[in-house]
Amino acid sequence: MSKTAPFFSIVTPSLNEHIAIPKLLEALKNQTFTDFEIVIVDGFSKDGTQEAAEKFASFFNTGRAGFKFKSSKKETVAAQRNVGVQLTRGEYLVFFDADVLIPPDFLQDIYDNIQQTHAELLTTWCVPDSPDPLNNVLSNMMNWFIMAARNSKKPLIPGFNIIMKKSTFEKVGGFDDTVILGEDHDLAQKAAKIGVHVTYLRRPILTYSVRRFKSEGYMSVIKKYIRSTLYIWFKGPIRHQIYEYNMGGEAHTEKKASK
Repeated sequence: MSKTAPFFSIVTPSLNEHIAIPKLLEALKNQTFTDFEIVIVDGFSKDGTQEAAEKFASFFNTGRAGFKFKSSKKETVAAQRNVGVQLTRGEYLVFFDADVLIPPDFLQDIYDNIQQTHAELLTTWCVPDSPDPLNNVLSNMMNWFIMAARNSKKPLIPGFNIIMKKSTFEKVGGFDDTVILGEDHDLAQKAAKIGVHVTYLRRPILTYSVRRFKSEGYMSVIKKYIRSTLYIWFKGPIRHQIYEYNMGGEAHTEKKASK
């Protein structure tokens, strides 16, 4: 493991992600920019997630800045990410979900932008892992919506794709672990209050999974997202369950989409 602090610390929460996590780690293994460490915080998966992830440990501990896998009983995604941050050494934090994919030049492009702009909070254009036209329409709507709101008092940012300066993260108190939905947007809004706004990059592009749409049904998920966004805008952080929102890979890999 590198004795010097890496530039990026990648923090990923996981729960029963033995299918997805190797794909993300393979994408990280292929990055052209190598000054990063990986921290996975797992909710005691029962499907072999830890074994699948730790197959990459020796590579990242020798060819990169390090690899850590920690099991945690913390219940919310916000709390899991905060646990991960406590284990990091990097100057910038990168929050990925276990089911995202990135091109080989992703971290290099982010690094280059930070060197030029000194941005403290960033996200990028996202595309779905499906060629279905409906998925692309919904994805474009999400991208433009986030881009339009980035300099408002209520900015939005996708939790599966956040890059943030660690000192800024600490300054705003990290993720609020009492927020059970929309903890990503709450983080962006706390940052906006201290004058740090979201930098939205059209390149590089991250690919996210549409498995929730497929398992729960498109209309069901869209209604949930609209409801939570309106709640955040008009009422504030969501600290109680306003609808069912299952977490973990097993929640979406076996179910069939409702019609």
